[in-house]
Amino acid sequence: MAAAREEAEQVIFGALDNLFENTKINPREIGVLVVNCSLFNPTPSLSAMIVNKYKLRGNVKSFNLGGMGCSAGVIAIDLASDMLQILRNTFALVVIY
Repeated sequence: MAAAREEAEQVIFGALDNLFENTKINPREIGVLVVNCSLFNPTPSLSAMIVNKYKLRGNVKSFNLGGMGCSAGVIAIDLASDMLQILRNTFALVVIY
Protein backbone atom coordinates (compact mmCIF):
# COMPACT_ATOMS: atom_id res chain seq x y z
CA MET A 1 0.00 0.00 0.00
CA ALA A 2 2.79 2.43 0.88
CA ALA A 3 4.59 1.72 -2.39
CA ALA A 4 1.40 2.30 -4.38
CA ARG A 5 0.79 5.64 -2.63
CA GLU A 6 4.40 6.69 -3.23
CA GLU A 7 4.07 5.83 -6.92
CA ALA A 8 0.81 7.78 -7.17
CA GLU A 9 2.41 10.79 -5.50
CA GLN A 10 5.40 10.72 -7.86
CA VAL A 11 3.28 10.47 -10.99
CA ILE A 12 0.47 12.84 -10.01
CA PHE A 13 2.62 15.47 -8.29
CA GLY A 14 5.14 15.43 -11.14
CA ALA A 15 2.40 15.99 -13.72
CA LEU A 16 0.69 18.70 -11.67
CA ASP A 17 3.97 20.50 -10.93
CA ASN A 18 4.58 20.67 -14.69
CA LEU A 19 1.01 21.76 -15.36
CA PHE A 20 1.09 24.62 -12.86
CA GLU A 21 4.53 25.74 -14.00
CA ASN A 22 3.67 25.71 -17.70
CA THR A 23 0.25 27.34 -17.40
CA LYS A 24 1.17 29.81 -14.63
CA ILE A 25 -2.10 28.90 -12.90
CA ASN A 26 -1.98 29.23 -9.14
CA PRO A 27 -3.37 26.07 -7.52
CA ARG A 28 -5.60 28.27 -5.35
CA GLU A 29 -7.45 29.25 -8.53
CA ILE A 30 -8.73 25.67 -8.90
CA GLY A 31 -12.41 25.52 -7.97
CA VAL A 32 -13.17 21.96 -9.06
CA LEU A 33 -11.02 18.87 -8.60
CA VAL A 34 -12.00 15.51 -10.06
CA VAL A 35 -9.72 12.52 -9.59
CA ASN A 36 -10.34 9.17 -11.24
CA CYS A 37 -8.30 6.08 -10.50
CA SER A 38 -9.67 2.71 -11.47
CA LEU A 39 -7.23 0.52 -9.52
CA PHE A 40 -5.98 2.35 -6.44
CA ASN A 41 -8.53 3.80 -4.03
CA PRO A 42 -6.72 4.68 -0.78
CA THR A 43 -7.84 6.42 2.38
CA PRO A 44 -7.26 9.33 2.59
CA SER A 45 -8.25 9.73 -1.04
CA LEU A 46 -6.08 10.83 -3.93
CA SER A 47 -8.13 14.02 -4.18
CA ALA A 48 -7.41 14.78 -0.51
CA MET A 49 -3.73 14.15 -1.18
CA ILE A 50 -3.80 16.75 -3.99
CA VAL A 51 -5.82 19.29 -1.99
CA ASN A 52 -3.35 19.07 0.89
CA LYS A 53 -0.17 19.07 -1.21
CA TYR A 54 -1.12 22.11 -3.29
CA LYS A 55 -3.09 23.85 -0.54
CA LEU A 56 -6.17 24.23 -2.71
CA ARG A 57 -8.74 26.63 -1.36
CA GLY A 58 -11.09 25.50 1.38
CA ASN A 59 -14.21 25.64 -0.78
CA VAL A 60 -12.85 23.55 -3.66
CA LYS A 61 -15.41 21.08 -4.98
CA SER A 62 -13.50 17.82 -4.78
CA PHE A 63 -14.61 14.49 -6.27
CA ASN A 64 -12.80 11.18 -6.03
CA LEU A 65 -14.03 8.56 -8.50
CA GLY A 66 -12.76 5.06 -7.93
CA GLY A 67 -13.50 1.48 -8.80
CA MET A 68 -15.40 2.28 -11.98
CA GLY A 69 -12.80 1.22 -14.52
CA CYS A 70 -10.99 3.18 -17.18
CA SER A 71 -14.17 4.43 -18.82
CA ALA A 72 -14.80 6.61 -15.75
CA GLY A 73 -12.31 9.03 -17.28
CA VAL A 74 -15.13 10.18 -19.53
CA ILE A 75 -17.38 10.54 -16.49
CA ALA A 76 -14.70 12.62 -14.78
CA ILE A 77 -14.49 15.02 -17.73
CA ASP A 78 -18.28 15.26 -17.91
CA LEU A 79 -18.53 15.95 -14.19
CA ALA A 80 -15.94 18.73 -14.43
CA SER A 81 -17.78 20.21 -17.41
CA ASP A 82 -21.07 20.17 -15.52
CA MET A 83 -19.48 21.81 -12.49
CA LEU A 84 -18.00 24.57 -14.66
CA GLN A 85 -21.50 25.35 -15.92
CA ILE A 86 -22.48 26.10 -12.32
CA LEU A 87 -19.25 27.58 -10.97
CA ARG A 88 -18.19 30.38 -13.27
CA ASN A 89 -14.78 32.08 -13.34
CA THR A 90 -12.80 29.16 -11.98
CA PHE A 91 -10.67 26.31 -13.23
CA ALA A 92 -11.36 22.59 -13.10
CA LEU A 93 -8.56 20.10 -12.64
CA VAL A 94 -9.19 16.53 -13.77
CA VAL A 95 -6.64 13.88 -12.82
CA ILE A 96 -6.98 10.45 -14.41
CA TYR A 97 -4.49 8.00 -12.97
